[in-house]
Amino acid sequence: MNIVLTGFMASGKTAISKAISEISELIFLDTDEVIVERTGMTIEEIFENMGEEGFREIEHNIIKEISSFVGARVLTLILDMLIMFMMVTTLGINDKVSKLVVQVVVTILNYVFSKIFVFKKA
Repeated sequence: MNIVLTGFMASGKTAISKAISEISELIFLDTDEVIVERTGMTIEEIFENMGEEGFREIEHNIIKEISSFVGARVLTLILDMLIMFMMVTTLGINDKVSKLVVQVVVTILNYVFSKIFVFKKA
């Protein structure tokens, strides 16, 4: 489950997000921190150099990347369960052998999905 807060600057999104994260044990991710880390500039510097439109484009791309990453991981989780079910229940293959095969398949799929959908170059 993802919870995304949007709102005006300095409206308390970060404080509320941190509180939700502590209560729910969900991972807290501040897109502003990711943007600063990726660009090497403060938010103020981005606004000065690129304007609000430039900042919003970077922010949009970061959110899109995060969403794609989570979506790809959920897809491989579903595939993991489906393949395990098929191999163990339907085909009667040993569960440990099946898990080994599935982990290899999931690792390869995570890599491929990351290259094609998540971290693709524009």
